[in-house]
Amino acid sequence: MTNEPDVSSKQGIEGRLIIAGIIALLIIVTMASYSGTVKNGFVNYDDAVYITKNAAVLKGLSFDGFRWAFTSTYASNWHPLTWLSHMVDIQLFRLNPIGHHLTNLVFHVISVLLLFGFLRSMTAGLWTCAFVAALFALHPLHVESVAWAAERKDVLCAVFGFATFWAYAYYTHHPGIKRYLLVMTLFALGLMTKPMLVTLPLVLLLLDYWPLERLAINRQCIFKLAAEKALLLAMTMGSAIITVIAQKPAIGGFDRIGLPIRTANAIVSYCIYLRQLFWPTKLAAIYPYRAHPNPVAVTMCALLLITITIMVLRAGRRRKYLLTGWLWYIVTLVPVIGIVQVGSQAHADRYTYIPSIGIFMIVSWGLKAIIGRMEIDKKLLTEIAPVALVAALCVLTWKQVGCWKNDGTLFSHAIAVTKGNYIAYNNLGYFFERSGRRDDAMAYYQKALNFCPDYAYAHYNLGLLLTDMGRTDEAIVHYRKALEIDPGYTKVHDNLGLLLARLGRTDEALAHFRRAFELNPDHAKAHSNLGALLEMMGRTDEASDHYRKALELDPDLDEAHNNLGLRLAKTGRNEEALDHFLKALTINPNNGDTHYNISVLLEKMGRTDEALDHYRKALEIKQK
Repeated sequence: MTNEPDVSSKQGIEGRLIIAGIIALLIIVTMASYSGTVKNGFVNYDDAVYITKNAAVLKGLSFDGFRWAFTSTYASNWHPLTWLSHMVDIQLFRLNPIGHHLTNLVFHVISVLLLFGFLRSMTAGLWTCAFVAALFALHPLHVESVAWAAERKDVLCAVFGFATFWAYAYYTHHPGIKRYLLVMTLFALGLMTKPMLVTLPLVLLLLDYWPLERLAINRQCIFKLAAEKALLLAMTMGSAIITVIAQKPAIGGFDRIGLPIRTANAIVSYCIYLRQLFWPTKLAAIYPYRAHPNPVAVTMCALLLITITIMVLRAGRRRKYLLTGWLWYIVTLVPVIGIVQVGSQAHADRYTYIPSIGIFMIVSWGLKAIIGRMEIDKKLLTEIAPVALVAALCVLTWKQVGCWKNDGTLFSHAIAVTKGNYIAYNNLGYFFERSGRRDDAMAYYQKALNFCPDYAYAHYNLGLLLTDMGRTDEAIVHYRKALEIDPGYTKVHDNLGLLLARLGRTDEALAHFRRAFELNPDHAKAHSNLGALLEMMGRTDEASDHYRKALELDPDLDEAHNNLGLRLAKTGRNEEALDHFLKALTINPNNGDTHYNISVLLEKMGRTDEALDHYRKALEIKQK
């Protein structure tokens, strides 16, 4: 990593062969380290929201899907290119997780190569650039971004972000309107994958300082380079406004988590990320937010950040990579550092995907500078040590990839490496519930509530489980507790309404359904449940309207097909009823009620043999 020749100065085939060898090695080592991702399944951690239960995505590529991607703020985000990429995967692989994970890995590899390429286009150091690319490719802190199918937006965002940097380097060497438009186009595409790139114009100014050396120390030059970024800053403002609008339902209010607590958490998070970058152990899928950060820890972290910043500013003129690298890290983390709190995480591994590059640049060029001043045999430090470090990262990454195999491995690992992780306990409880282990599920939901009594999601899940177990009164208690904590929890209103309807408490049930519609007019399941209640009340025409509205919003809602089928059968429209029952069965083949409904209808239609087959299947499912 020191005394390295500039390959561009080598004439002929030799230089190109060295670069080709580096590229091949980066691809092979990255693919090998992440090879375990293709063995992993989907997880119950946003994969359903983004892929497996997203009605728009599950249709694959279509004009309606394209329009939805660009007009929807579903999942509290506006990222149309990310949605389209998931639709392409559905078109190609359906719900086979291998294809979805492989796509993420391919995008990660492309990002690695683009990172190497744009650094190489800006600097003369070949091996320093390669080392940064290797650290980015293989650091276990990046496993979450690659191995998590729903986190496609991270790897796709990096592809367009790094392509923008490379285009900008080309523009600075060969200025022109067309080249600047290319920079703007790539930046726009990046913003349409994830708004994380909003800090890119500021990062370009850092690159102007080093390594592009465009930022001369005079006000006129600084003003000129800042003005050059004006259109990019306007795009940033537009993206920020869209993001705030899209994420408004998910943004925690200051009345719940005050600004002082958010600021304290942000300070600590900056230091936690640094620790994880240099000592990547005990990495988890979720780190729950702590309402009361330790004042001593906050003070120590603040002093550390201030000290590092002062040292960097003092050394920045002589070693410019320090200032660019450190400010890259600080600036690019701002959108996700938690001042604007979205979600319940205190920090997240995925947030370091792009910010970590600043630290990697400091490490790579810093080691080169240190080793260059040593009067010893440098072979150990320049060849053996970097290879050993990369090998160690490969092993750590390969092991971390294995944690994402399924819900059980993912959340068990999170519980093992963190303390009081109520979110992991809740999610593991859901995994046990889906596996038929109700007692284990109950125990883990209770553990989640022991650590965080005000965790509405665990109360909701416990309410669902108790309802299935026939313990209705206890279920109602947990539903009401969930609404006390979060009055805007639409699913709770919907499920509580359904439960109250079954108990004959129709007025209360109607009130909860109506509240669910006020909160989310497009909540398909609430329409289906309200239809069932209206039918019980004898208001059959209104019931049919709500069933049809539910299917308009979600054509794959099997219970709405079932309910509408029953309504049609009662009015003698047998063929239409059978069509809806069969659609419900296609969506959920293991629904015993659907098989039973079909058997009754077929018997009514005189198709006795077929009716018996479905009746036997219904009995078989019920007896499991």
